[in-house]
Amino acid sequence: MALLSATQGTPERLWAIARVIAACGGSAPRSELQQWLRPRWDGVSDTAHDENDRGLVSQALQAASGLGLIESSRDSVRLLTTALPSDIGGFSDLVHDLLLAQAHQSADADILDAYACVVVETEKQGSRQWLSEWTAAQIADLLTRSLTPRAVETSAQRYNSTRHPAWLRWVEFIGLNETLSSRTTLLSVTGRLRRALRASNLPREQAISPVAFLGWVAATLPYLDKGTLFLAAAKRMNYVPGNAVSRLLSAALRDLHEDEVIRLIVPRGDAQVAARLAADSLAEVKAFNAVTLNGSTLDD
Repeated sequence: MALLSATQGTPERLWAIARVIAACGGSAPRSELQQWLRPRWDGVSDTAHDENDRGLVSQALQAASGLGLIESSRDSVRLLTTALPSDIGGFSDLVHDLLLAQAHQSADADILDAYACVVVETEKQGSRQWLSEWTAAQIADLLTRSLTPRAVETSAQRYNSTRHPAWLRWVEFIGLNETLSSRTTLLSVTGRLRRALRASNLPREQAISPVAFLGWVAATLPYLDKGTLFLAAAKRMNYVPGNAVSRLLSAALRDLHEDEVIRLIVPRGDAQVAARLAADSLAEVKAFNAVTLNGSTLDD
């Protein structure tokens, strides 16, 4: 079962599943796992509630299995990762890695594929706020038209309005969105970029050329500028990328520069501009000729 259709397969439930199995030595009986996830504190068995509980746990297990986090049989569940992170932040990184590793035609591949489409649409709209302004039905129509075609399509809508909340929940969990209020969401890759930089082997306190840095971004976060998912989405959506850094990536770079996680070296005088950021009348940094990573802040 895909993450977008498994409404009970929330990030917190999958994290709980992984932690319980890890505590059991990497494998656990399915019945015991169910007791841990849906405990009956009063000890009273109720057929209707018990059946509902089994359904909730089963859906979460199917979601974890589809993601590649666990292997589930009728009687037992086994954790597939040998190095489970110690905190939920690390689990967010693991989920991001598992989503990147999804097979091209898998249902869970739609999560990052859809995000690439959203990055492209942000360029077309010229704003990061459009996702809050559109209805779920409008967003579903856009993504259904824009996602990578499957070898075998069904009559059901590929991305529908009921799956949209699940998609928002998962992209926020992996650091690609911020919920500002119950009705307002802001597309942001700042959190994910910061975590990716921290885990990277990029040199600290040394100037990195824009070509090298943006090439690393494209390879590490392929739904952003010049990444494989981004370029494929742009082609499907009839969008020709410009020369400037995308709005989402520009905002993240400015955020990290202001937080002193990185330093964008700004061209001075007649120096040739190597990379131009997306237009923002309120931003001080318009372009950069190099990037340096502040190790003391980034790795803290």
